Parts: sequence; structure tokens; C-alpha cells
Amino acid sequence: MAQAAGCDGVVCATGLGPEGATPDAIAALVGELPPGAVVKAQGGIRSLADAQRALGAGADLLGVTDPAGLLDELAAAPAARRRRP
Repeated sequence: MAQAAGCDGVVCATGLGPEGATPDAIAALVGELPPGAVVKAQGGIRSLADAQRALGAGADLLGVTDPAGLLDELAAAPAARRRRP
């Protein structure tokens, strides 16, 4: 549907529950989209580990409620943890 509507990407946000965009939901959405489509994961990304799981599941963009906190955590992380999986 997204491709037929001319969308370049979609947002994965399971806003009806407390978990936000889960890695399983992100991966399922990525699996349904054509190559090159962009997926933004939004909700439930509160830590660097959450961000890495979302990116590892195929998200291209992240929507976070506390970007400053996430950036602080990233700055304090060892360099090896900074690499995208």
C-alpha cells in the first residue's frame, strides 16, 4: 500500500502498547517493503541498546523522546559500541 501510494518510507510505531517499535515489528515491516524504502522506528527507543536493536532490525531513522540523553550515552560509550551492526 505504501509503495502504491507513492510513499518513500513508512513509520513503525506500535503506539497502542507500551513497547513502541519492537525489533520484530520493524523487521516485519522492512520485509514487506520494496528495496530502498525508508523505515523510521519511533517509540520505545530510550537507550543506546534500544537504538542499536532498532537499527539492527532494519530501521533507517529513529524517533526518540530524549535525543540529548541518547547522545550523552553514545558519547560515553566505548568506540566499539558506536558502530552500526
